[in-house]
Amino acid sequence: MLQEFNSNPKSNFRSVNTELNGWRIWVHTWRADVYC
Repeated sequence: MLQEFNSNPKSNFRSVNTELNGWRIWVHTWRADVYC
């Protein structure tokens, strides 16, 4: 895992960032469903 990250940090960072953004959107949607 570390070797992969070191060989291509930008690509890994981008995929992690995309996952985080998707999770945030999902949480916001879930909150809106619960509270509204």
